[in-house]
Amino acid sequence: WSSDVCLPISLTHRSLVQLLRLTGRNLRSLNLSETNLKSLNLPGSVFRLSRASRITLPLLERLDLSDCTEISEAGLPHLLGRVGPGLQELNLAGLQHQELVSTSGTAFNFPSLIRLDLSRCEFDAQAIRNLTQAGVEGLINLNLQKSSMTDEGLLEVLDRSAESLVDLKLDYCSTTLGSLGSLESNLKNLRVLSLSSSKVTNAGLFVTLDKVRDTLVELDLSYTDVDLENIYTLQGNLRGLVNLNL
Repeated sequence: WSSDVCLPISLTHRSLVQLLRLTGRNLRSLNLSETNLKSLNLPGSVFRLSRASRITLPLLERLDLSDCTEISEAGLPHLLGRVGPGLQELNLAGLQHQELVSTSGTAFNFPSLIRLDLSRCEFDAQAIRNLTQAGVEGLINLNLQKSSMTDEGLLEVLDRSAESLVDLKLDYCSTTLGSLGSLESNLKNLRVLSLSSSKVTNAGLFVTLDKVRDTLVELDLSYTDVDLENIYTLQGNLRGLVNLNL
């Protein structure tokens, strides 16, 4: 069996069960994007299996659940609970806060996670709390484009991932970045910051640039309302900036 699986839109819950029983222990990549499965309830009645035959995904490194909008509130943690600690890339783009809230700390605990896509996701306070409790400390790439992430929520997430984050996408977000003045540490590894069509303000941008001035290589400010007036007040300079999109 291949270690990479991309599944058809017409896949049923029962066929997924059967397939994972055959391939789960060897899979490195699983793409369920847009499959419209209503349930991912692996411990359900269909899965009343002996411990030896229990479905697990111990070697999985990449999991794509983007636009699986029919997943039940209980479905997501049931699947994530079967994934091993080696997961590196997780795509939850397009999921709503009900599904994200249901990811408890034990289900959403991936110490190897480096890429997380939460674009087009709807968050509430509990969903953000779950994300910050586990799985974001080593993030390198975080995509929040067109999500409902708030300034307060972003601060919580960055408080846990500031040391490792390299690429942050906040396009079309309502965050102003003003809250980052309270961030305890600099984003000392951030190289790419994308803010196109976001609600970033001059004040928020300056606070953020002060925390990334030594490492930032690429900055996208297209379709924002910032005018960069008084940018000279920044301490130091953006000596590493190579790509600037206004």
